[in-house]
Amino acid sequence: MAREHDEIQPYIRDLLVHAIIDDPNKSFERLSADIGYWCCASTIHRWLQQYPDYKNYVTRLLPSLSEEQKRKHVEFAKHVRARWNLPPGKYIWLHYDEKWFWGFVGRGNAKMAPSAGINKSTKSAYHRSHIDKVMGIAFTGFAFDTDIENGGDGLKIGFFRCQAARIAKKQVRESRRMETGELRYDGPVKRHKGDAYMVDANVTGSDAGTSDKPKFALKPLWKDFVLPRLDELTGPGSEYEGYVVIGQGNNAGPHCDKEYLDFCREEFENRGWQWEPQAAQMPHANDLDIAVFPSMSKRHSQTLRDFASKGVAPPDEIWKAADDVWRNLDSATIARGFVLAYQILAKVIQHNGSNEFLRDKEFHSSVCKDFQLTKTGIMRK
Repeated sequence: MAREHDEIQPYIRDLLVHAIIDDPNKSFERLSADIGYWCCASTIHRWLQQYPDYKNYVTRLLPSLSEEQKRKHVEFAKHVRARWNLPPGKYIWLHYDEKWFWGFVGRGNAKMAPSAGINKSTKSAYHRSHIDKVMGIAFTGFAFDTDIENGGDGLKIGFFRCQAARIAKKQVRESRRMETGELRYDGPVKRHKGDAYMVDANVTGSDAGTSDKPKFALKPLWKDFVLPRLDELTGPGSEYEGYVVIGQGNNAGPHCDKEYLDFCREEFENRGWQWEPQAAQMPHANDLDIAVFPSMSKRHSQTLRDFASKGVAPPDEIWKAADDVWRNLDSATIARGFVLAYQILAKVIQHNGSNEFLRDKEFHSSVCKDFQLTKTGIMRK
């Protein structure tokens, strides 16, 4: 017979503690099985509840950091907290990053009640690895005057699908899948030999690839779209005339391409701006990773709900939904992310570059409580 928690013998408690430390996500039923069913799941639950600091939490996957990376994290955090060693003035802090958007994401709130005729539902795809996904790259900015923690404006600089042009080598027809699983290309002509068409492509710094295997290069994106947009924002007669742009990428592989970096540094220097890429393995210093993309992911899944009965959304619908979410993204969400990143950098310094504080409530801040929303961003209460 199962015993109450105050009757659990010390060695059984030790077994339970080690079992929970080994896998904090284990169910109470699994924990009961691990100790040979000495006590039942409900007894284990009551035993944990006797501790005043007992609570549930979400496990987080954090980048593993070397001592050298921790040192660089502290160095970068101090540099930003010192306002990049720049004098008081008006600045636009610019972040950018890429993200995959999927045509199907499993959720944990599906409902079933067989006794009421509501049975478990499953979705089907021809092959799991063929579930479509689309990569987008987003640029956000935070316009502020001297002190980041006084608030500022959240700016949507641009959101782009990572695509490039490919040249068709032969005529291609629409396909259809037979009941046997065989794929036949006998539909209307989709494209003719020599036609140019857009395909989703890998992101690179400056390598555009070939007509057969194109790549999405960042350098022409900056040259043709991002820099002109920033020039427009900060040019004569504009709302942010005279603001100095501080460019911060995430130091991922494509962002470290020498030709691309040399181009960006030169263009920024010519405009009197600053190029200040973040340290590697530091997503908690980027507005996109800590605020914008999480917000977009949730809304993206909601936007694709019309495809719930079909199972998987095709690439163009995935992108349409992502772009709709971007267009409706409010400035306050962007601005809060920048202030949160700034406050997190103070904790990076406090913890000597370690990211372990992200596992607990220290990750959270009082941005929502300390700032009020404005039409263009946030301001301190």
